[in-house]
Amino acid sequence: MKGLAEALELVEREPFDLDAGPESFAKVQAIQRAARDRVSIAPPNPLTLNKWRLVSEGWIGQIPLHESLVLVIRPKVPVGNLFRMIEVAYQLPGLEFPEGQGVSSAEIEDLFDRLAGVLAKRTLVRIQRGLHREYVRYEEDLPYIRGRLLPVELVRRGPPLAIPCRFEDQTADISDNQILLWTLRKIARAGLGREETRTQVRKAARAMLGSIQIQPFAGSDCLRRLYQRLNADYRPLHGLCRFFLETLGPTHETGDATMVPFLVDMDRLFELFVAEWLAARLPREYSLTAQERIDVDSEGRLTAKVDLMIRLSATGRALAVLDTKYKGHERPLHGDLFQINAYADLVGAPAGLLIYPRAPSERFVMNFGGTDVRNLGFDLGGNLEAAGETFMGELEQCLALAEGAAA
Repeated sequence: MKGLAEALELVEREPFDLDAGPESFAKVQAIQRAARDRVSIAPPNPLTLNKWRLVSEGWIGQIPLHESLVLVIRPKVPVGNLFRMIEVAYQLPGLEFPEGQGVSSAEIEDLFDRLAGVLAKRTLVRIQRGLHREYVRYEEDLPYIRGRLLPVELVRRGPPLAIPCRFEDQTADISDNQILLWTLRKIARAGLGREETRTQVRKAARAMLGSIQIQPFAGSDCLRRLYQRLNADYRPLHGLCRFFLETLGPTHETGDATMVPFLVDMDRLFELFVAEWLAARLPREYSLTAQERIDVDSEGRLTAKVDLMIRLSATGRALAVLDTKYKGHERPLHGDLFQINAYADLVGAPAGLLIYPRAPSERFVMNFGGTDVRNLGFDLGGNLEAAGETFMGELEQCLALAEGAAA
């Protein structure tokens, strides 16, 4: 953040203590206003040695508090792995960073800047090539006949001053491009990143103004879109838009300054990352569904959502229910065990698997009424490719055991 004199730095899930006093109280008040439920705050007490205790509840990123202070929450995951997780989770193959910069030595402050730079650069390339256009149907009253005359409307209205017509026109003012413009404008208003990147973002947004209407979009609008030969390169662009629309928070105002927090929900990112990793590597005899809704009661009044479910492709039989847990516990918590067992029991799956972001120091296997509950790790602390191979090997062994139990 340009002009910020101080950065208050936390690490996700780790306690950070502030000495009690008027200055610290003012900082705590600013955090309460800006961070809401992203950072838990314990007041001074004997357990905290009479200090304010701050803990990030699984969020990382930057939260401007006021013009002279920003809260920076750093991940436990190496930042290079964080970029890779985003690349996989948001389906962004082959991310290119300006000036050939790698990400192994990047900091959390670079995350927003580099991804915004990629979006602006790729959007400008597409603008130079020509934005994707589609034929859109219009119905307008015209002083001349264009397209198809609407005789029913003509008779209903009587002698016309203008002729009601229906016609199609090719335009770039479609949602494919409106999503890009809305995201670029939101990034530009965030006020984060290097001046060079902000200039490039504004340049891309200005190039679209006039021909593209400004329409609001959410991250979910970037999902389940149709792509074909003429707009295939929009897929990663919309993936980047989805990331920014999900991580750029609402505007907070302090005096005359407008500031936007940039926060990544690591619980959600880990879930998306594991889902996309599995979708690309799971053997064909298995099928994967994410966020599947299951009925808890027979009338469908009470439902639950399962993070991931693996079935046999041939029969559709549920084999395993998977629940990602972005936690650092050595052993699964009782609540997690009961939850995964209940989900597996509801769908008749013989296996319930809890997926943690580190290699477990102790393997946990327990049978709950015919359901095997196990803990697996996808270690985010080292080489992700090697960790992924280990994870897939252990998962396939669990699936083979589940098939045997289901036979």
